[in-house]
Amino acid sequence: MRKLRTSIEMAIDHLYPQGEAREIAEIVLQHILQLDKTHLLLYNDTPSCQQITDMKHIVNRLAEGEPIQHIIGHTEFYGSCFKVNNNVLIPRPETEELVQYVLESFDDSPRRVLDIGTGSGCIAISLAKHRPNWQVEAIDISLEALNVAQENARWNQVNVSFRQADVLTMNDTHSYDIVISNPPYITPSEQSDMHVNVLHHEPHTALFVPEDDPLLFYRHIVHYAHTHLTPDGALFFEINRRFGEETCQLIKQNSTLEPILKKDIQGNDRMIMAKHKIHS
Repeated sequence: MRKLRTSIEMAIDHLYPQGEAREIAEIVLQHILQLDKTHLLLYNDTPSCQQITDMKHIVNRLAEGEPIQHIIGHTEFYGSCFKVNNNVLIPRPETEELVQYVLESFDDSPRRVLDIGTGSGCIAISLAKHRPNWQVEAIDISLEALNVAQENARWNQVNVSFRQADVLTMNDTHSYDIVISNPPYITPSEQSDMHVNVLHHEPHTALFVPEDDPLLFYRHIVHYAHTHLTPDGALFFEINRRFGEETCQLIKQNSTLEPILKKDIQGNDRMIMAKHKIHS
């Protein structure tokens, strides 16, 4: 088993750092052998010829830069399994921290929640799963993404209301206790720092913003939240770590919301919670 793991790592070490290559190798072996992490450690059998063939096929795709999540068709997020393909972003650990931030901030009392730019539905579904009394809605401009999100909701056995909408033009009279979004926030100049598996296999409309207007989506979402949040409600963002203070200033200048900037586990500015100012 150690030889198999090492051979996978060596095949992809030109694309991934050692630690990440090791994690991917373990995911491949779990998928091929249909074992969880614990049983993989205890595995002493010899893989079948078909399993070896399947493993080589996966490794060839990995070596070309295809994400392991797309190859096996799913990924884990906040303790649940989510289908992913090239129509949605692969959920990141930073977004798990955003979900945790929301759950720590509100109990299970009935609340109405809107997830803007839901993609795979990972945020909305995770919130609905851990807060069953919440009424969770989610929007996305992409019908293909909404199809994935709806399938993930069924897979995770939660009730989330999905609809197609463009945050840049949407206009309704709904009110929400929580508005949450992980919108596009990467500028084109940052592409040189991005991994090939992201650039070539994930939807650019969910990743990139104009170089001259990096806070485009935040500005529109803030305008919406300003008029649609309940008095005790809160707006939550995942943000570009380069624009933490700028995003806070945007919120202050365009709403009556007071932002709190929060760092992720790596020490980067990554999340914002904003609530209406309390007037004495």
